[in-house]
Amino acid sequence: MSVGRRRIRRDGRTARKITLLAAAVTASLIAGACGPADGEPRDVPLEALVAEQRSFDGARVRTRGAVRAFGDDSAIHQVIQDRRSNRVQLLPDAVARRYVGHMVIVVGTFGFDEESGRFIRVEAIRRVDRQA
Repeated sequence: MSVGRRRIRRDGRTARKITLLAAAVTASLIAGACGPADGEPRDVPLEALVAEQRSFDGARVRTRGAVRAFGDDSAIHQVIQDRRSNRVQLLPDAVARRYVGHMVIVVGTFGFDEESGRFIRVEAIRRVDRQA
């Protein structure tokens, strides 16, 4: 009888361990599924967005840099730029225009198109200092 009881205890311990392991694996899978693709933007430097533009196409990103205006009177557009002159256009222009000359953090959806180039559709933009 004593042997039977030990087996039951071991089986009970094993069952608990399996249950805990299954819970841990499930929690891990859920946490992974709720990562950057499911809401939180990915922190990506401009250098990476420029170098790997196709791999970030459609991704929700957060990046920082100085807002600059480029173009002539007929077609002025705003870009976010780092110290190495890696540039990404900010859309819509009306939102980005207010931040020209300032360092900012931008959150938005990155896009790349062969004809129009790199851009971020701005969801949020915040100044991080007075002048760039």
